[in-house]
Amino acid sequence: MRYQTSAGWIKKRAVGLVVLVLALIIATAVLIGVFWIVNGELPPVLDPERADVQTQLADFSVSTDLLFAYNSAELEPDAVQRLDSIARYLADHPQYPIVVAGHADSTGEPDYNLALSKARAEAVVVYLVTAGVTNELESIGYGDTEPIATNSTEEGRAANRRVSFEIAG
Repeated sequence: MRYQTSAGWIKKRAVGLVVLVLALIIATAVLIGVFWIVNGELPPVLDPERADVQTQLADFSVSTDLLFAYNSAELEPDAVQRLDSIARYLADHPQYPIVVAGHADSTGEPDYNLALSKARAEAVVVYLVTAGVTNELESIGYGDTEPIATNSTEEGRAANRRVSFEIAG
């Protein structure tokens, strides 16, 4: 038996193979879901607490202008209050490994911006550890590779100079 499609004729056997492949994919997905549930875990996308923590961490994204002097990776004295509130939040959720990411605008040399963003992320990690945060912390610098705004305006460049937080993995 043959079926007419927009791509031409296909045989009943081909339809059977497609159905079989789809059934195998669905069965695999079900088994993975059962594995997570049997092991007492939810898949990360289904863990509501994890989703809430990730949302809150996104809200903690901080302009580096508030944390660091121009062209510096040394924390400003005023940065302490903001970082302390982040440290308190992380203390309530020590089970989540956290990535602290430094970002820069596109002004200047890309290699310099990358190094500065890495140094700033590391300075934040050092402060959080000193403040008693027990989460596994990782610092990473992205330089100007992940802008959230245009670099053609001062407002956009200011938004791109930031330190962000997210759950690792």
